[in-house]
Amino acid sequence: YCENFEGITVSGYPHAWRRRSDMGEYPLVSTERNKTGSRSLHLAASNTLYTTAVLPDVAGCSTHRTLAFWTNMTTASVGAMLVVGSMTDIDNESTFSGIDTINLSSIEVWQHHEIGLSATAGHLVLRLIGGNVETHLFIDDLCLDACAARNVRLTSVQQDRVTLAWNGDGVAGVV
Repeated sequence: YCENFEGITVSGYPHAWRRRSDMGEYPLVSTERNKTGSRSLHLAASNTLYTTAVLPDVAGCSTHRTLAFWTNMTTASVGAMLVVGSMTDIDNESTFSGIDTINLSSIEVWQHHEIGLSATAGHLVLRLIGGNVETHLFIDDLCLDACAARNVRLTSVQQDRVTLAWNGDGVAGVV
């Protein structure tokens, strides 16, 4: 699953994503900063106020391997952090569980992050927690490497095609 936020209305939000925020309309799609294309996801937070982007459910996947994305912070905010986590019930704050924390310190620089994920219950979330001043963070080119194939094998070779078979996350497939 990948999302580059292109084709989404400015100030809108990606289809099937959810948001939780103490900061009004954030997160939202913006043209203010972008790694590639013309749009990115804009999050804002301040002191004890936070913004959470809830990724869409990736049906059929109970394990995820890697979440990769780019970030760009536009304000120097001591203590600002992005927490990658999960929520089993996105309407119940007490179900939030952090997986990894990125301490944000570089401003005006696009930084690449790869977060290793194990079996994660519920929805993956990105939560921006503000530092000592209002923090603005842009996220672009997010990819979730999910449902990794295992036991990949060549099952048939013909002159004009090959057949591969695999198992992954309890789902078998053939191409």
